[in-house]
Amino acid sequence: PRLGLSLHLPFRNGHYVAAAGTPFAAFGRARPFMPGAIVTLQSRRPGRSWHNLGRSPVAGGGRYEHDGVRLRRGEAVRLRWAYPGGRFRRWLPADSRTVTVVAP
Repeated sequence: PRLGLSLHLPFRNGHYVAAAGTPFAAFGRARPFMPGAIVTLQSRRPGRSWHNLGRSPVAGGGRYEHDGVRLRRGEAVRLRWAYPGGRFRRWLPADSRTVTVVAP
């Protein structure tokens, strides 16, 4: 499957810019729709491994979202959606594109 990732944040100089301490949401859409599947929003700080921020069920039309992502001032993270797949699951593992979000 293909997982999409979008943010309602301004895009400047190759990355998204979030206000420090203000929550924002990450959205996405899956193709095929993957009804009932659970996708995970993951973050990664420089030099670290991926960390799960939250899970979201894929709703009608393949849509999913996670609210309440916050960054501290001066923080930069990479975000992606991930579907783990597995031997007894209907779809193979998949990751969305990765985007960088900074809070100046």
